[in-house]
Amino acid sequence: MLQNLKDISGAAAPIRVGGTTANHAIWTPNQKEAIVQNFAIPGADQPANVTWGPKYLESFKVFPEGTKYTVGLTFDSGAKGESATVAEATAFYKSIGQDLYAFEVGNEFDGTLFPMHALGLSN
Repeated sequence: MLQNLKDISGAAAPIRVGGTTANHAIWTPNQKEAIVQNFAIPGADQPANVTWGPKYLESFKVFPEGTKYTVGLTFDSGAKGESATVAEATAFYKSIGQDLYAFEVGNEFDGTLFPMHALGLSN
């Protein structure tokens, strides 16, 4: 479907990755699974927490060439939380590269997007 939209419109649709999971997701660089969702209550519509590993980043290769991504990063305070967020951002940047449009810290934390060019990370 996304390839058809690109073919018709001439441009790939932008993709926002994250959403509410950005508030309680944990980047786990040694995790073998792409994503693990843990539900606190059976039948809940959202997981209590999510962990994702490097295989998750492989999923971005299935989108049409030229797709730009806004990635929601986990927002957590303190030195440990900040270090984890930087590690998560670094992994996404290394994997997605030029197609990374922006980071969004937390899920609509304050409505601020951080365009890559403003951080000096774009080529």
